[in-house]
Amino acid sequence: MHIMITRAIVGEWLQAYLNREIDAAYLARWASTALSNGRIYPGDEEAVYATLVQIQHAASRGDGFTWEQLCAWLDMLGYEPQVTLEAIEDPEGTALPTDILNDSEFIDSAPLGG
Repeated sequence: MHIMITRAIVGEWLQAYLNREIDAAYLARWASTALSNGRIYPGDEEAVYATLVQIQHAASRGDGFTWEQLCAWLDMLGYEPQVTLEAIEDPEGTALPTDILNDSEFIDSAPLGG
């Protein structure tokens, strides 16, 4: 029995990578298995096949993936990534430094001129 591989499934695996639930090597192994043992859902063949092959190729360098690669793959699959930031604490449990927030000139300027 072959597993049906859809755009949504590949998108979920890319999301797991972005969320650091899996590493690049694991994603590449999954892509390889999906290509050899899965069936690509009709209508998704071009985007899914191209994405899986590119994941394998990029992972073979051992560097992980660039943001641009991930965005291109998600775009090919019909997704647009949205980034959510969550504050973290240092190992001692104190909040991260916020002294940059005291710089009113920095606060008044918007990123990328927006």
